[in-house]
Amino acid sequence: MHLRTVRSPSAVIALTGLLAGGLGVALTTGSAAAASTGVVAISDQTHPLAGTNVPRLADQLVRYTLTATQRSTPTNQWGVELVVVRDKVSSVRDRQVTGAGPTRLPRGGFVLSGNGTARSWLLRSAPVGARVTLRDAATAPAPAASPAPTATQAPSAPAPVPTAGPASPSPAAVQPLVTADFNGPDGMFADSAAFWGSGDRGLAQNPSWFAESGSIQRRSSAGWANSPVFRMWTRRTDLAGARADLTVRFNGWAGGSEAWHGINLWMNYTLCTPFPGCSAVNDRGVGGNGGYALDFMNRDGSLTILKKVPGDTTATWPTGNVGASNGGTYYWLKNTTFTPQIGRTYRFSGRVIDNGNGSNTLQVLIDGVVRLEVLDDGRIGGPPQYGGRVGLRSDYADMTVDDFSVSK
Repeated sequence: MHLRTVRSPSAVIALTGLLAGGLGVALTTGSAAAASTGVVAISDQTHPLAGTNVPRLADQLVRYTLTATQRSTPTNQWGVELVVVRDKVSSVRDRQVTGAGPTRLPRGGFVLSGNGTARSWLLRSAPVGARVTLRDAATAPAPAASPAPTATQAPSAPAPVPTAGPASPSPAAVQPLVTADFNGPDGMFADSAAFWGSGDRGLAQNPSWFAESGSIQRRSSAGWANSPVFRMWTRRTDLAGARADLTVRFNGWAGGSEAWHGINLWMNYTLCTPFPGCSAVNDRGVGGNGGYALDFMNRDGSLTILKKVPGDTTATWPTGNVGASNGGTYYWLKNTTFTPQIGRTYRFSGRVIDNGNGSNTLQVLIDGVVRLEVLDDGRIGGPPQYGGRVGLRSDYADMTVDDFSVSK
């Protein structure tokens, strides 16, 4: 089954101001846009509203309403959700603490869902029984009250997830530069046989990607790979400072036993293959392999960001190195823990933010939440990496992939 979902129109907020003796709310429905920005007021506290029935991003507060096909909140567990009925908070569900599933959407009411700083604000400001008002951002005169959204309205659904932070573009500004489109009949998407066995390095098979090792197939409009060693690269080499987003279902292990076996993204990569010699690909004439490895899942339960510097640099920059391998030297930059659940689908994202001062900020996001971030300013392993490819790697991992895009 294809993992991509389709977005459709949602309710639009129209709001009242503070009313004598309390706070009121008036809602109108609209057939237009995906999001309506505004302000949520609870008691004497206010917080910006990112929209209605739109993806909840880092540190955002979003309102969800019941529709014909949306019966519960389309969010992950990293937040708190308030059920609001008749202008009052009827329940508070801190899913980040409890690990509970999505919140059922009430008839004649809505759910406020907050992540990060918005979660903290809701927990601080909105006890059960508190009155809630939604105000239009432009503070326009409020229209007369009208019925809550009806079942004829269709929902919004998750879109590619950008990161939080000032260096990231807004969702509307992000345009994919490369995508992995797995739509079409079942069959081969990219394999190493085409890369090594054809004069065009597999270009006829896939004009955007090539598999240096292993293979990935189209299966039910998604990508499926379970090769012991799988490496897929963009043909474009101008993707330094990019962001990559993909949906992955981890189906289990396909053999192997090493702690580092798992799935990762390569960012800002300089490719040399085969090494040594680089007769097939020798990016920038460097003669080695290097970039950033953003490990989303490893067998040992670690979530890791590493830097790989072309050549054997263990003597030049000894701090933090874990040894030379296949034309480059690995350096630990930062790690934490993350244990994937077999059969679960995750939204993974990797970011390289060029700070413009000779340093890069690297981020790993899982389901829209920044789980790991580190600054590469050259103190570990020498200068930051600025190669131009993006790659997907797995070792002994059976995975289903979809909605894979690279943007800037």
